[in-house]
Order: sequence, then C-alpha cells, then structure tokens
Amino acid sequence: ATQEQRAAAAKRATQEQRAAAAKRATEEQQAAAETRAAQEQAAAEKRAAEEQRAAAEKRAAEEQRAAEEQQAAAEKRASEEQQAAAEKRATEERRAAAEKRAAAEQQAAVEKRAAEEQQAAAQRWAADERQAAAEKQAEADQRAATAKRAAAEQQATAERQAVIDQQAAAGKATQAAEGREALAKQAAVERAAEMQAAEERAVATAALAAPSPAPGVEVDPRKALPTVSLAGQSSRPRPPVPAEPAAPRGTAASRAEVHAPRAPHAAEPAHASEPGRVLITGIGFHPRGGGSVLVRSERPLEFGVTGEDRVVLVHLKGAELRRPNDRLPLDTRFFGGVVERVVPLVVPGGIDLRIELRGPSAYQVQQGDGVLSVTFAPQ
Repeated sequence: ATQEQRAAAAKRATQEQRAAAAKRATEEQQAAAETRAAQEQAAAEKRAAEEQRAAAEKRAAEEQRAAEEQQAAAEKRASEEQQAAAEKRATEERRAAAEKRAAAEQQAAVEKRAAEEQQAAAQRWAADERQAAAEKQAEADQRAATAKRAAAEQQATAERQAVIDQQAAAGKATQAAEGREALAKQAAVERAAEMQAAEERAVATAALAAPSPAPGVEVDPRKALPTVSLAGQSSRPRPPVPAEPAAPRGTAASRAEVHAPRAPHAAEPAHASEPGRVLITGIGFHPRGGGSVLVRSERPLEFGVTGEDRVVLVHLKGAELRRPNDRLPLDTRFFGGVVERVVPLVVPGGIDLRIELRGPSAYQVQQGDGVLSVTFAPQ
C-alpha cells in the first residue's frame, strides 16, 4: 500500500508536472499569440501611421506644388502685365515725344514765317519811308526851284519896269506903253511856259510813284503826289485831298468801276511782257459790299495775302506794271465803304498791292478769267 501510494503520488506528481507543463506551454503559446497579435497590431498601426504620414506628405507636396504653380502663374502674369505696362508707357512716351517734336517743328515754322513776314513788312516799310523821303526832297527841290524862278521873274520884271520907267521919263509915253505891253506879254508867256514845264515835271514824277485818285474824279496832277505809310506808324502828315462830291447810290458813278485816270501827256505804248513776268493791264475798284479791288492781267497771277488790322497786302509774284498810269493809287474814301485807298508798290520780284481800310474787315480773294478780286465784307 505504501508503494502504491508512492506510485500514485509519483503518478500524481507526474500528472501535475505534465499539467503544469501543459499549462505553462498553453500560457506560453497564449503569451506568444498575444505577443504576435500585439506585434501585428503594432505593425498594422505603424503601417497605418506610415500610410497616413505618406498620404499627408503627398497631400502637402501636392498642395505645395499647386501653391508653387499658382505663385509661378501669378508671377508670370505680373511679369507679363509689367512688361505690357512698360511697353504701353514706352509707346505713349514715344507718341508724346513725336507730338512734342511735331508741335515744336510747327511752332518753329510759324515763328519762321512770322519772322519772314515781319522782315518783309520792315523792308516794305523802309522802302516806303525812302520813297516818301525822296518825294519830300523832290517837293522841297521843286519849291526851291519855283521860289528861285519867282525871284528871278520878279527881278527881271523890276528891271524891265525900270527900263520902262526910264523910257517913260525920257518922254516916250507911247513907246513906253507899247514896250510895257510887249514886256508884260513876254513875261506872261515865259511864266506860262515855266509853269507848264514845272507841271509836266511834277506829273512825270507823280506818274512813276504817286498814288492814284478816285475813279471818275478829275484830280489836279500837281496834288496827286503820293504819300504811302503803314497804318498807325506814319509820322509824316498826308497832303490835303481836295473834297469831291460823293456820287449818290444807284447812279452810274456809284455802279461804275473805278480806274486810275490817265495822266496828261503820258504816252502809253503797247508792251509785251518779259518771259516769266505777268503784265498787269489794269487796277480798278467796285463799291459792291464793303468794296472790291480788281486786278486785270494777261494771264493768271501767282499771289499771296498778308496784313493785319487796317492794312491788307496782296503780293503779286512775277507781276509788272508797264503803264505809269497803273502805278497811281486809287482814293476810294468817298464811296463810304471799307476800302479807303489802293496803292500799287513795285517791290523786288513783283508788285505789292497795299489796300488801306477804314477798319478791320473780313475779305475773300478770287481769281478767274484774267481778273483777281479782293472783296471785303461791309461793316
């Protein structure tokens, strides 16, 4: 019994050892399984975390790439806009520079034309002054010659009278009377001849440079010596103009054109114009509207018009006046229109027609059928 007990006890101990070993094996297996499960779960969590991190990094990279692309596109657009703005500014600056250059050139051209016109006006004014001085000197010389002739005539008359008185004192009454009559007749004839010669010289001088009298009005040639001056700048007085009755409106005198009268003793032979020159055949005036100045020529004239305020200058390039009568001015004041006087002036290269006005007035220039007309608006 003891041995069986011991065997049973050994058996129980073996069984207990086996059970303990099996339990330990089961626990170890369970622990290993749990460890493996934990490791697998940790690996899975690690993989999930890595996947999430990779996805986040991918998203971040994509977002960064998109942001960089947007920034690059924005920078490109900004650069293109800046370039376009710069090109636009450059274009505008070039256009502004071109406009400024054109304006400067135009201003320079205007100033050059103004300077040329001013110089031409100054030259014409100087020529007028020289002509006036020459006329004044000629008048002074003529007055001096007339006074000298008058003194000589008075002396000769006194001497003849003394001779007559001596003859009368000698008792030759009849002879003295006849002598006095003969001497008086001779003195009258001599005075008449001298006066006629003086008048012919004055007419010849006036025919070359004097202004023309009004149309249809007979004017004493001795009073027709011209005085030409720029409006508002003349320091010499004009010679008095004899009062002429104004022709009433509607009469033949008011409707007729005014032409320069023929100077007495002035021969007008026919002339052919020189090559390149245009012969003016007549200068007239018509009182229609504010007045119309007419220039007739053998063919169309090359002309230009300048002037200001009360003076209009018509420049007739290449024109010439052959007849002395055409050089005389026209006095048109008695018509009561805008035009007061028309003065032809011989200048280098042609003829200037100086039109003196009562006041500033609009005008129109036309040419056709051998007639150049300058028509002024009535005031």
